Amino acid sequence: MLFSKTNLSNLFSPKMFFRGAFLKTLVMGLMIAFTAIPNAHADQAENARKFIQNLGDTAIKILSDKSVTKEAAAKTFHDMLVNDFDLDLLGKFALGGNNWKSATPAQRQEYQKLFEKLVVQIYNDRFSLYNGETWTVVEGKAEDDRDTYVSGLIQKPNASAKPVHVDWRVRNKGGRQQVIDVIVEGVSMTVTQRSEFAAVIQKSGGDLDAFLKTLSDRVVASAPENKE
Repeated sequence: MLFSKTNLSNLFSPKMFFRGAFLKTLVMGLMIAFTAIPNAHADQAENARKFIQNLGDTAIKILSDKSVTKEAAAKTFHDMLVNDFDLDLLGKFALGGNNWKSATPAQRQEYQKLFEKLVVQIYNDRFSLYNGETWTVVEGKAEDDRDTYVSGLIQKPNASAKPVHVDWRVRNKGGRQQVIDVIVEGVSMTVTQRSEFAAVIQKSGGDLDAFLKTLSDRVVASAPENKE
């Protein structure tokens, strides 16, 4: 007999009914959750794409406006880098975990100040080479719940020239978007900077004070007033 009287009564008992309702609710909840993840990532990717598009548009607008003085442009780019790049995270990564841990609070503070000045100088130098290039954002792809890679192309005025591929790694920090890496033609700028710092520190025998002195000298030598 397929269903006994006992089996039928159990099947339609309140206990089985609520158990079935619970399982149905659980399954539905899981389906909604897994459906929401791609949607959330899509929104995250789109927000990051718009963020980078806005950064590029702002930079191009300033660089293309001949009425904007060098001082005004430098101030705008400084604010952009400080606000839209996670310089604290970039600085720690560039110095290296072990070096950061062994540094004193005073050394860390001095290093972060110098690192910020160095990054601003580096990008100001690159912006000064602007010669009519155009910027196009291609797409944004969420890597996880925090980070998104936004791909873009920089096209030189010469249409026959091959465009430069740039990836921006953007981190969502509580709704605030910040750049945590720039990858040009597959080369990470943060990894490159870290390798450079590691070589300088190694050359100085691991002496962080000597490294900070070298970094300070570089910042001073790269200052606009010392280039002219």
